[in-house]
Amino acid sequence: KVELYHFDIRKQLLEYDNVMNKQREAVYILRNALLDGADISPRIQIMIDESLEEKEAMWCPAKEHPEKWDTAQMVLWLEATFGVKMEPTGLIGAQGTLSETLRLAVDRVYKGRTEQFQSEGVSFKEIERMVLLQVIDMAWKDHLYQLDHLKQGIGLRAYAQKDPKIEYQKESFQLFEGMMVRIREETIGFLMRIPAPSEQTGKRAS
Repeated sequence: KVELYHFDIRKQLLEYDNVMNKQREAVYILRNALLDGADISPRIQIMIDESLEEKEAMWCPAKEHPEKWDTAQMVLWLEATFGVKMEPTGLIGAQGTLSETLRLAVDRVYKGRTEQFQSEGVSFKEIERMVLLQVIDMAWKDHLYQLDHLKQGIGLRAYAQKDPKIEYQKESFQLFEGMMVRIREETIGFLMRIPAPSEQTGKRAS
């Protein structure tokens, strides 16, 4: 009975580890591409588009009347993340073309960042790779800690007539999705705020 008990524990741990390994494989495919020098600008643009779509659906959904939009939150986020200043009335006035209006404004900022760094002899593509790599590494470490914490307490779900393995798979996937969102948001935020070499020189001089 003792041997069977320990075998069952090892089996569960192996199944938990398989979930972690699948997530690790997905992360390291992206990480290795970064280390190999892949051009990730298209991926960054996808991240920006996804973030815009998410925020629009959250604060300014097309299915709701503009009077119910949370334009204050959208305006704050646009300025904090991209430095884009818009008036709440401007968002409401763009009803029907809001997605296009936001995308054009943000694309101008992103293109301007790229051109600014390139004009100073610095590859913004390289900055993108370095920033995303650092954000992934930090987020993955935090995620591993969360998975370990989840694994330690997941057995208690059996008392609620729930299969711990199924609960672990479900909750670990939710944690993984949350990690990917954090990677996206932090990467965009860093890239939009990181000062160009001339700005850094000006700060040191002052």
